[in-house]
Amino acid sequence: MVFYLANITIFSLPLIYYYFYVNYGLSFKDTLKFENTPTETRNIFLLSAVLFGISIVGYYSFKPILNYNLIFGKLFSDSLSLNGYFLFSILIILIYPLFNEVFFRGFIFLNLYSKGLHTQAYLISSLFFSLTSTLSLYSFFNDINYFLVFVLIFIIFFLYSLLLCFTTSRKLSILNSFLIQWSISLAFCTMGYLSLY
Repeated sequence: MVFYLANITIFSLPLIYYYFYVNYGLSFKDTLKFENTPTETRNIFLLSAVLFGISIVGYYSFKPILNYNLIFGKLFSDSLSLNGYFLFSILIILIYPLFNEVFFRGFIFLNLYSKGLHTQAYLISSLFFSLTSTLSLYSFFNDINYFLVFVLIFIIFFLYSLLLCFTTSRKLSILNSFLIQWSISLAFCTMGYLSLY
């Protein structure tokens, strides 16, 4: 059931685009902004490195109490070869963050924010990002039917999205949020590699 909801949510993105295009006049025209000052870029790279480090330290800290082989085995399949894992990691590290930032922070957030709808920009962008991300991740664990787990994952993604929206709003550019997403995706794939190989 959750797997089908995840697919419906992801494939409904064109309908979401159409809704915002018709009702708010939003378009992709001004969403691909990668502008930043050198100081801001340096600070975001530093923050990204810190987030990567915290993720890896957290991985080793919780390793004695969490079964990472079970978690990453379900996500990446135990039979995935090292070459297959490398190709999958490129997709997760480069394509996934770029898609998320262009659509959720670029198209939805920046368009609404630039029209003066600041609160709506934060809430709508974070809601859609959290819903699609939670359903996508949760679909891998379709044998886990705990509603509280779903809610916890959703809340974590929602708070994470608010952080990404805030970094986007500072310069009205998706570069900052892309770099943060990139570092988290890199940490995720690194943890998967450490668990499976």
